[in-house]
Amino acid sequence: MAREVVSQTFPELDGRQLWTVDKVTLKRTFKKTPVNTMNPKGRAIGFFRAIPEFSADLEVVYEAANPEVDWKKLQREHTSFLLTCPQGGKRTSLVDCEVEEVSEPFDSNGETKIAVTIKALDEREG
Repeated sequence: MAREVVSQTFPELDGRQLWTVDKVTLKRTFKKTPVNTMNPKGRAIGFFRAIPEFSADLEVVYEAANPEVDWKKLQREHTSFLLTCPQGGKRTSLVDCEVEEVSEPFDSNGETKIAVTIKALDEREG
């Protein structure tokens, strides 16, 4: 049986392919909080129902002049966008994204990069 190997994927920002994104990590978290009540056993009786949180961590090749995407401008202006990442034959889209954090340039294996953290309101797979 043949296996499909994906060597490199290029995410899209509002339909425009991003060539400078080196690494994408999508996250879906459900933060659960225990329900502490007064009961004979003196322990929590369950958990509050969690609301999912969606985020993505990007490693982007740093371009000093004419960057492909001005991540700091997106962060400053609170611009909302759609981020689509093809992974393993599926396309996962983060809807209503905003840039939460942009790092200062750092050196990684002889290449200057920046780290970008994105938060989203919803996730769609298709």
